[in-house]
Amino acid sequence: LESDLRLHHAVESVRYDFASAGALASVSPDQAGDRFPELRYRDLVLEHTLRLELMEGVALRLFHRVQRSSVRDFAQRGLRSDFSGRAVVLAHVDQDYAAHLFGVHLQLRF
Repeated sequence: LESDLRLHHAVESVRYDFASAGALASVSPDQAGDRFPELRYRDLVLEHTLRLELMEGVALRLFHRVQRSSVRDFAQRGLRSDFSGRAVVLAHVDQDYAAHLFGVHLQLRF
């Protein structure tokens, strides 16, 4: 029996600057700020594998994998990938998800 747990967590910070104060028509540089909100990504993968030796050269492997993913992206907040409100998103919209995968392998050795 073997188990594996992986956690990937990333936080990105994006800063920006202006060529001059005149680049902003309606706000001051202090009001405009100098960074976007943080981008956060998290993936969790849990995997279990059970290997059974049936006879010499023949083994059976059963496995189960669970994956959960979440994205916090300020640029996609409130976007919907549909036609509601007469707005169309011409790209994908990142969404949280969870998935389970079950499998069986038959291993033959010569």
